[in-house]
Amino acid sequence: MCGRGRGRARSRVLLGVAVLSLWNVSGSAKAEAADLKVRLANVADARAVRLAVVGAANRLANGRCQEVLSRFRDASGRTLRTNLEALGQTPSGYLERVWFYPGSHLPACQSRRVFAVTSPGSHVVFICLPQFRNHQWTAAADAEVLIIHEALHSLGLGEDPPSTEQITHEVQRACAP
Repeated sequence: MCGRGRGRARSRVLLGVAVLSLWNVSGSAKAEAADLKVRLANVADARAVRLAVVGAANRLANGRCQEVLSRFRDASGRTLRTNLEALGQTPSGYLERVWFYPGSHLPACQSRRVFAVTSPGSHVVFICLPQFRNHQWTAAADAEVLIIHEALHSLGLGEDPPSTEQITHEVQRACAP
């Protein structure tokens, strides 16, 4: 038993070293913050969400990607950038305020095309599992875009209009590497 436990601990340490080596120092800090807000019991699901959140935060650190915050408005007509500034947050820092919970029980998550759900202004994003995990492992960049998409809703963006497709297209265009 002890040998197996040490092997798991060593594997976790090696995985942690590998993950941290993918990001610079500020990226690793974002990874730690993302760990605090991801409330998924399944290790693979939690890892998939953490990777996507860190990738989204890194994208949002780019000024060009941040422009998407000025393109969209909430129901009151304020830009999402204005809402973010009222919170005293940076775009990438805002993701540290968002909580990620399992959402497979939600009716919206019954569709294979839905990967996450939130309401305008909510700091909780419900992740549709296993759709999101599979999406993250097969199309990591798209999963990062999805996290940014949900963050925009969290900042007050409604839908229809703009459509889900329009939001995603704008995020992809502004936040492409």
